[in-house]
Amino acid sequence: MLTNLVQEAGLSSATERSSARLLFTVRSICELYVSVVPEYHRDALEKLPFHAAVAHNNGMYLAHSILTLGTGHLIKLVQQNAVPLMDLVGKFRQLAAHIFLEHMKRQRDQLLAILKEAGFNRLESESKLPASVEKAGRQVLHQLRNLQKIWQPVLPLEVYLRAIGTLSNSVLEELLLRITTMEDIPAAAALQLADQCQNFTNTLPLLFGSVNDEEPEDKTEMVALVLQHIHLWARFEELRHLLGAGLRDIEGRWSSGKGPLAAHFAADEVKQMIRALFQNTDHRAATLSRIK
Repeated sequence: MLTNLVQEAGLSSATERSSARLLFTVRSICELYVSVVPEYHRDALEKLPFHAAVAHNNGMYLAHSILTLGTGHLIKLVQQNAVPLMDLVGKFRQLAAHIFLEHMKRQRDQLLAILKEAGFNRLESESKLPASVEKAGRQVLHQLRNLQKIWQPVLPLEVYLRAIGTLSNSVLEELLLRITTMEDIPAAAALQLADQCQNFTNTLPLLFGSVNDEEPEDKTEMVALVLQHIHLWARFEELRHLLGAGLRDIEGRWSSGKGPLAAHFAADEVKQMIRALFQNTDHRAATLSRIK
């Protein structure tokens, strides 16, 4: 419709007044869209990931359409009739980004709420990992996989990768915070936590592959995308190693502050984890003295 209006405004038979009126109509339609869509569809845009993705694409498409509509011919018409249109490009882009970012915040809040209510704080008084923690892990991974199924076929690839990477990073950040601040982690629970971390390191890379490929043979490209888009990936991997390691292994990965553990954890953080994971023995004391 916008294309037809612009073409009609550019017809040789169109008077200056009618051309201006048609261009103002184009502008009014666009401004109405920007104002009405986020309000009229507020509930769907907040709650439904498919609708948020489509609204994002629509906004970006309209921005591109205005940018390329008539190209030089449109610019000439705009100049002749003093009807600004190019500023609408920014408005459509802002609308698209705002809608999708707000929906992403809602998804992030849901994921973090699941982890916050999982019962990590009960670990210090129980010898085994609470079933609620395992359930929360499954819920989070299921929600991320569901977003993959909805978003991957709809969003531009780079937008999808940034979105799923950002949400995955937020999840790992919360898990790291919950686990590294514990004062006491029983041995059995530590191994179970390591298994839970392994579930995440096994599943999250799949979000960066084809939605239809459950067991890809070559994960090289997926791992590269994970490292690019999940900034806390290497730190989380070190936490997984740490949870299942002995004191000698931990000291080896620290390697006098030059090992992979030291690259992602500060000395005080490693000491805190050692105190939480191991009983107070001479071996523990000696290891702590060498972590600096």
